[in-house]
Amino acid sequence: MNNLYTIKCEVTSVYIDRGSRFVGYLFPLISVENFKSTLKAKREKYKDSSHICSAYRVFNDKILEEKSSDDGEPAGSSGLPMLNELKRKKLVNVGVFVIRYFGGKKLGISGLVHAYSESVNRCISSSRVIKWYFSTKCLAIHTYANTKKIDFLIKKYEGDLLNREFNLLVESKIKINDDILLNFKKEINSSRLLETEISEIK
Repeated sequence: MNNLYTIKCEVTSVYIDRGSRFVGYLFPLISVENFKSTLKAKREKYKDSSHICSAYRVFNDKILEEKSSDDGEPAGSSGLPMLNELKRKKLVNVGVFVIRYFGGKKLGISGLVHAYSESVNRCISSSRVIKWYFSTKCLAIHTYANTKKIDFLIKKYEGDLLNREFNLLVESKIKINDDILLNFKKEINSSRLLETEISEIK
């Protein structure tokens, strides 16, 4: 699973072939449920479209889940080519929709494969692709005085602060890439100033 990639934010593309308009949406994805809710919203927004074909690749507890849908187009002509483009670019934790407005002329299987693949490729070309790593969620319990020091280490190790609660002590939920998790924990545990407890969570 080395050399995997993802994207930072949603991008769109437009491709036109013989009157049919293909609008692509490539977006970051955190779960299958996230994909389903986004698809539902797209169907509501684009009720006048002919088809909304889709594909996704997303990790669920470090198991890669992937799926595609032709949404009424001929079998294998749209969703699978879209998924194959994601695979070819080694993209994970992403979803993609291609919304088609029929232009009056049939494109044939090969034409559809090209149109849907091209729509995804145009999205990928316009996106900011970044390296993807497995990550772990941690809970750091620390004093109010050490909040800035924790924030410094999160930034140093390129982690994400997911949530923070202020009680008697501060509880910071953090996501850190697995390849640097050990060093992150070592630096916290070896620092006498931080007085911080850190543990892995789901």
